[in-house]
Amino acid sequence: MLRRKDGHRWICSPPLREEAQRARLEERARDGFFDLFATDHCAFQKRDKDIPFTDVRSVPNGLSGLGSLPHLVFKLFRKDVPYAMQQLKLFLSERPARLLGQFPAKGSLHAGADADIVVLDATAKPQPLQSSLADVYETFPGMASALVCSHVLLAGHEVVRDGILLDREHPIGRSIHGRTTLSHS
Repeated sequence: MLRRKDGHRWICSPPLREEAQRARLEERARDGFFDLFATDHCAFQKRDKDIPFTDVRSVPNGLSGLGSLPHLVFKLFRKDVPYAMQQLKLFLSERPARLLGQFPAKGSLHAGADADIVVLDATAKPQPLQSSLADVYETFPGMASALVCSHVLLAGHEVVRDGILLDREHPIGRSIHGRTTLSHS
């Protein structure tokens, strides 16, 4: 992609990988080589990426990825949908919560946890990925996913119903960064 005329739009670190190397990384991911999956979600807007640059080192370095991360993890394991859902929970919820010292308040469903719940549907009609809600170039153009976020409870309060954010004007939630302690359990 970097050799294309618009290749500057895909400059990121680490860099995008060739197909053979990407396939090996996916195989290792399925074999349990990684503890969790994450994205730095560096969503530079189109206007930022397309400023005329005379030096490639000046091009904003990063891609959007937050909106596509669950879809990409699901795609890794999708041959067995129940197993894929379990892997989503493990790699995108439980293990990050453990790493950040937030487990069991986050990353688990049990009495006393924060009751942040996402209900996913893997049977929907495939829709194009949307890596960001900002005005960015899509990181995975042409890729579609049948995975849909149908419902979300935040601290036990419904914030998404049937895939629709209920109140865009009054976001809820609380910062937990002050509670974060790293643990190596």
